[in-house]
Amino acid sequence: MCSRSMKIKLVIVTLTVMILTQSACKSGDGNNQVVIPQVTSAPTVDAFTDTELRGELLLPIPENADRKNPYSVTTEEMRSMFSLVFEPLISVDDTGKLIPALAQSWVRTEGYDSTWTLSLRQNVTWHNGAAFTASDVTYSFNYIKNYLSSENASTYYKEMLLGVESMSVVDDMTVKVKMSQSGYSALYGLNFPIIQNKNSPSASTENPVDHAVGTGAYKVDTDMQDSVTLSVNQNWWRTLPRIKTIKFMEKLNNDTALASYEAGQLNFVPTSNLSAGKYRKEGETIVLDVMTQDVEILLFNYDNPLLYDMNIRKAIAHSIDRSKLITNVYMNRAQACDVPVAPDSWLYSSKSKTVEFNTEYACTLLENAGYKDSDGDGIREKDGNPSNTLTFRLLVNASTDNTARKNAADTICAQLKECGIAVQVIAKEYSLTQSESEYINALKNGDFDLALTGVSLPQSGDLTEFFKADGSLNFGGITDETLVASVSGILSAHDESTMRDNAAVFQTAFVEKLPFLVLYFRLNSIVYTNDLQGLTSVREPNIMYSVDSWYVS
Repeated sequence: MCSRSMKIKLVIVTLTVMILTQSACKSGDGNNQVVIPQVTSAPTVDAFTDTELRGELLLPIPENADRKNPYSVTTEEMRSMFSLVFEPLISVDDTGKLIPALAQSWVRTEGYDSTWTLSLRQNVTWHNGAAFTASDVTYSFNYIKNYLSSENASTYYKEMLLGVESMSVVDDMTVKVKMSQSGYSALYGLNFPIIQNKNSPSASTENPVDHAVGTGAYKVDTDMQDSVTLSVNQNWWRTLPRIKTIKFMEKLNNDTALASYEAGQLNFVPTSNLSAGKYRKEGETIVLDVMTQDVEILLFNYDNPLLYDMNIRKAIAHSIDRSKLITNVYMNRAQACDVPVAPDSWLYSSKSKTVEFNTEYACTLLENAGYKDSDGDGIREKDGNPSNTLTFRLLVNASTDNTARKNAADTICAQLKECGIAVQVIAKEYSLTQSESEYINALKNGDFDLALTGVSLPQSGDLTEFFKADGSLNFGGITDETLVASVSGILSAHDESTMRDNAAVFQTAFVEKLPFLVLYFRLNSIVYTNDLQGLTSVREPNIMYSVDSWYVS
């Protein structure tokens, strides 16, 4: 993301060329049902002392954003606000595992592999006092489906809901859901906000904030022209939060939000600014690194026959010093990884860590492929043929606002040259506000040998678009049935344990095949005042996930 605009999170499994730049137990018949976790009953406000229920968070939101419809979300700031007000059927914890929310348990419907029966949580009420029922769930599903069918509709949840075919009411506390595929991972599609059925006789019209009536930890208290203030929902079904109010204030962009923090107008600012560390001040300001789903990768174009050679692909991988890139270019706001699975994910296999910086090994691989520097010019040739050199074009996006990825490309170019590989960096224009650009067109047309790009990965492990022949992210033209089958194994797994095992199989196949090079996952930051405590499970895409454990000291 560019630090000069509010953080934009594009839809799941869709290319996001980032400028700066989501426990089950198996039953004997193979069905799996989530055990209802022990949740303490919601205390009244009187259960807290005055020193425990206190304080106010002051956060930024974009100007002129839709504050009433949680389905219109296109920025992380608005998703954070809505996540406090609304809740999904099934949530995702900080390791990417599915956990119960408004659905307290789920089980595959007997005889129907792709149909699930969800038991809803009892005694949940809306902020206006009405009871939460199954009709709210089906109303929400139909509402968002209709919303997404409108022309030019863009939302964080668009791709997520493609796998949910239908929902129906069984009774007041039970819903039946049909998915487009039978695997356990399909349940990640149910992590969307549930809104109140406005056609229900019990729906109150007393609250003037229409769709901003949820079941979440906080409710809308005031909605002013330039700010929204949330207060604790005293009837929340979980243990009440300890921060009294949370206020979201309109700011032009992230730079403005950080300036407002320095001026004392905000006390909590999420940012992808690479220089966020400069705000750290002992005893006053904490800068917390936050893992994201945003991964930087180096694509290989398989139209170039040189890149079919595994020795050359591996030599390129071992020639790149990722630690130097992370330190010098990304100012330690990234974490190295060898596979397209976040290193803190429950699906990650530590055995997949195989690509280490080793120029000696890289040179050996190139020599084994028949490439040596016969004429002493520093560039390797095939069998001494000066017309057959190791020369590649590296495509990268250009931006006047942010040069991080371009700087990374230049560094990679220099590192590959150390091993006798010549690289010409080709910078093409790109803008977040444009659906088409020189850079995107070059990717789509395969006008590159290597391409440095960034994508936002789904927490469900669905990497289909990278490997199927017509995949929207298969820019390099990868054709490998082993990888396609291993990804399919993740998506078709009927339970959590099998899904994890199949994810490990995929990662083993990935590092063996090296279809493209994973460099690192981006780290964003949260800049906040020292008096805020308890931020132990903070992670994107839902940084407010553990807000009920935060407190002001």
